[in-house]
Amino acid sequence: MVKINRGLEALPHVEQNVYRGINMVPIDTVARWVRKWKNQEPIFLGPEDRPALTSATWDIEVAKTFFVIGAFSPSRHVPHLSVMFEIVQHRGVSIQSVSRSPGEHEVLLPSQSKFQIEDISPLSGFRQAVYVKVRGLSAL
Repeated sequence: MVKINRGLEALPHVEQNVYRGINMVPIDTVARWVRKWKNQEPIFLGPEDRPALTSATWDIEVAKTFFVIGAFSPSRHVPHLSVMFEIVQHRGVSIQSVSRSPGEHEVLLPSQSKFQIEDISPLSGFRQAVYVKVRGLSAL
């Protein structure tokens, strides 16, 4: 991971709002985000709130293609939600020029990026989906 982060540092940076649509987020994870939001604690966007290289896009329509509305795990015992992140004022690296899918307008955020939650709310017009607005605390 260190080599990837160093490689990102060498590429041109972009500083703009980006979006990340994900599905199959366990309700427990969203509950943890709500607690951290109320306590003003930062989060990582990796699995189980751990540091991870994060993929996002500046095109919300692309983010929506990764956003499948409310699903349940195959066991049907653990409810999951779909989540649309809006990531405000964070520096990342556009990899559009080297991507296999340049139309995704992909921006990578370094693995150690931390975020402060500014808002969590039900996503209007969708069932079992939430909108999470975060602000980047650390940059490249």
